[in-house]
Amino acid sequence: MMNSDHPKQCIVPGCNKALPARAKLPVCDYHIGEAKEASKKATKGIVTLGGAALLLVKSGGATLLKEGLPKAGSIAKNIINKKL
Repeated sequence: MMNSDHPKQCIVPGCNKALPARAKLPVCDYHIGEAKEASKKATKGIVTLGGAALLLVKSGGATLLKEGLPKAGSIAKNIINKKL
């Protein structure tokens, strides 16, 4: 429960919606919902990235990266030094 020194309106710029009496944060229900949705999307992205990394390692991609990254670094260095 918020005490009297906390804002009575949502602190998101341009919102100014009244906060519910049960609010523990100075954010309205709408923006709490928006934050939850953004969190779900971020979690899905992290899980997808983790799954892709696992598949890469399982399929021998780690060896490919181990061999390919130094070559890519060398090419980048040559481009920077205008040797290529």
